[in-house]
Amino acid sequence: MDPTRLNANLDAIGSQLDVLPKNLDHQLMIRALFGTHFVLTAIALLAPWPPNAFIFYNAFLLGGYLWLASTSTAMDLALQKCAFVEIVAIPLDVLCIALYYNSSTKEGIDKGALVACAAQVIVRFAGIIALRRIKKERPTPVVASSYENVASQPTAYQEGPSYQDTAPKTIGDGFSEINRFAQQRSNQPFH
Repeated sequence: MDPTRLNANLDAIGSQLDVLPKNLDHQLMIRALFGTHFVLTAIALLAPWPPNAFIFYNAFLLGGYLWLASTSTAMDLALQKCAFVEIVAIPLDVLCIALYYNSSTKEGIDKGALVACAAQVIVRFAGIIALRRIKKERPTPVVASSYENVASQPTAYQEGPSYQDTAPKTIGDGFSEINRFAQQRSNQPFH
């Protein structure tokens, strides 16, 4: 499938599912996703049946959301990593529920953990849509057109002698000890 066609299809699906208001702050969405995932993961981990893998990939996701909430320079990279972990976590959540819930007592907190895991799968879809919207609404940074302005600004340091002024004129000039050793070796007779 053509990547532009896939992007158009994802945009169409995203616009149909977009129920959040347009003026909602991106940091607020990120914090809400972090808080929701944190609470649902904590509830799910109250039961003994979720495996250690559940803790592992959810810790990566929570760390990614913390990185996303605290960064301003590498936001595109953090958005991509969080979206990737969200996408990978959906089938992992389903596997954890399918393989490990059957071994539980299916009473009390085990049912609550199951509900929290199922809710987390739904929140993951909402997280993917929110991360995609944040990426689409972010302004693209201008990098290439500012080179002229940087070159015309005065530097804050004093320039010393250039490399051409202080560099050795031939290959061996900078290594006097090596040259002296080579001359001594060449003057010795062969054994």
